[in-house]
Amino acid sequence: MNTNSYFTIEILSSGNLWLRLFNNDGTEQYVTVYYWRNTIPNANRDNYDGVITTTTSAQNISVSVGDKIRLYRTETTAWSNSSDSGWYNRIGGSAEIKISGNIASLIGFSETIPAYCFRYLFYQSQIIDASELELPWMTLSEWCFGRMFMNSAKLVEPPYLPAETAVDSCYRLMFRSCIALKKIARMGCKNLAYVSHYCMYQLCTGLEKVTLPLFDTYANQALSFMFNGCSGLKELTVECPEVLSTQHMFYCLAGGCMNLERFTCLAKNSTANTTQSWLGNDASYAAEHATFIKHPDATFWTTDSTSGIPAGWTIKNMNPNTQNLDFNDVSEIKIKGGTNITAVYGQNNVLIWSAT
Repeated sequence: MNTNSYFTIEILSSGNLWLRLFNNDGTEQYVTVYYWRNTIPNANRDNYDGVITTTTSAQNISVSVGDKIRLYRTETTAWSNSSDSGWYNRIGGSAEIKISGNIASLIGFSETIPAYCFRYLFYQSQIIDASELELPWMTLSEWCFGRMFMNSAKLVEPPYLPAETAVDSCYRLMFRSCIALKKIARMGCKNLAYVSHYCMYQLCTGLEKVTLPLFDTYANQALSFMFNGCSGLKELTVECPEVLSTQHMFYCLAGGCMNLERFTCLAKNSTANTTQSWLGNDASYAAEHATFIKHPDATFWTTDSTSGIPAGWTIKNMNPNTQNLDFNDVSEIKIKGGTNITAVYGQNNVLIWSAT
């Protein structure tokens, strides 16, 4: 745990910055935060510029464009309680901001993250860039980042999510309605949990091309509704095991993605009800232009609009190990593979690259 790195808010535009308690269930839990303006905490953390205790009214920190506000809290308890409709503390304001540094400074640099810890923390925020935000925990807790950036309509750069093992609802609705996102967050996650990524990018209409990475272990509905309502999504690639074997592992994964043009899944077989409604209850809207890319050995797919390949879609085979593709109309080519790639040829059989 890097205890020399503090959660930092950089002010990018004129406006205000505040902390506030929301008590939707009628209970109250205040947090007391020390802050530094354009200075760095000393070893004793006693050189702070001010202290704020949240209330149900907004508590303002005076800011100017270019300011960097560092925050620290001594308590190791969560900023939210364990009810999705209960109380939560938020950081917000009208100023556009960049956030960075170790967010663990908000819970006393605790080595563990409490359940529901940062639920709604940046809800409807003016964050543009969170790419340098540090989320240091390798072990997560239930709902710890649930709804964290939800409705942050200006967020372009998401943070890296380093934890390797997910837990129930840990990323649930984390980026819902972040309409400026053009890419999903990089993840260290290898092991999923029940609804761990539920609705994570729901209604992120700015996403156009997404590759969902391969995980080591899956869980029932772990990725359910993950891209639901992403109406700008045109290409979705699902990297997955050769055999899909976890019940409902992709349940309603891309329902309501009205403009899909290309969907790639190279699984060879399925031994469970893994893709139920994975393109929603009706994917016929894309039938005239959508293409499904599958493994040539995969014969398990049904051709319907709910749990297989939508009726009317064009179906093409792609062998992930050997495949000739026409790149004449492509402006950029990225090739991923091992030492078996020996040469790349362009138009008219012109050699572009050779391993020798």
